[in-house]
Amino acid sequence: MKFGFRHADKFVGLFILVAVVFLGSALVVTSINRRWFARDYEYFTRFTSANGLSVGMPLELRGFEIGKIKSYTLNADNKVDVTIVIYDTYIDKATEGSVIELAVSPIGLGGGLNFYPGTVSDRILDEFSYIPSNKSAEGKALLMSDKVDKPDGEDAIAAIMDNINPILLGVDNMINSLTGIGNQVESALAGNQATPLGGMLVNLEATTAELNTLLPAIDAILLEVAKMSRSLSLLMVELEDPTGLVPTLLDPSGSLETMLNDDNEMYGYITSILGEIQTNLENLSSMTNDLKGITPELNMVLDETTGAIQEGKKVLEGLSNNPLLRGGISEEASADYQHATLRDEEF
Repeated sequence: MKFGFRHADKFVGLFILVAVVFLGSALVVTSINRRWFARDYEYFTRFTSANGLSVGMPLELRGFEIGKIKSYTLNADNKVDVTIVIYDTYIDKATEGSVIELAVSPIGLGGGLNFYPGTVSDRILDEFSYIPSNKSAEGKALLMSDKVDKPDGEDAIAAIMDNINPILLGVDNMINSLTGIGNQVESALAGNQATPLGGMLVNLEATTAELNTLLPAIDAILLEVAKMSRSLSLLMVELEDPTGLVPTLLDPSGSLETMLNDDNEMYGYITSILGEIQTNLENLSSMTNDLKGITPELNMVLDETTGAIQEGKKVLEGLSNNPLLRGGISEEASADYQHATLRDEEF
């Protein structure tokens, strides 16, 4: 019997459609985040050194990322030409008189690339044009004038302090932790068992005491080991001594060699002894079987003898009680027992 689904092709098509929509949405979101289809405008600036620069470093305006460094190279005048891009959403900020500042801390902390728009006119700079840096003479002149939109207090020192504060906080926490550890160690050394370290020291002391009690037993074991070592040493000396007992026994002309190389005389003697023992065991087994065979007859004879003795006892008791026979009974001659064995009697 065959089973089928109605509208199976529609379900498959719906599933494929959902997968395609999901994949397309993921591609759109990724492209938006990575700006695959966005328009970026290139400009360049120049610095005296590449310290603090890196490809991909963000170009920020009042905390907003409006672009990034695309590349930088060393020119023929030993200056650093930096190519930057400004996103199309912030291109209207790239006006005439703008300045780019590289804020680098003296101790290597913090830093970044800041963009200060010009306030002279609203005309947007042409793409691939030059934007002066704060290290150039033109940039310094613009910064000294009121023709650049630069926030008050935004300098390298402020950036350094902003980055130093978290570091100082971490150092302070570390110092507090070290102080706490030092207090615990001091309390444990003073004999306080409430702290974990104090409990560990107490347990260590107890363990040391137990080890002290075990030291005599360990010494005894070591003495036994020393005795065994001395015995092994003596054995090795005996083995090394050509006139000792072991070499004598193992010598080709010694006792063991003599017994082993006697043309099997000792082996034959031992074999004969074992044969005699086997014969004796067989005879003993035969006697045991004979005894087992006559056991029923012996039991019958013993039962009849016991019955006869009881009957005789009753007869004697009756005779002794009879007043007519009180004069006594004549002695009877002892009967000569003619049968050699119980097997010759008739029952």
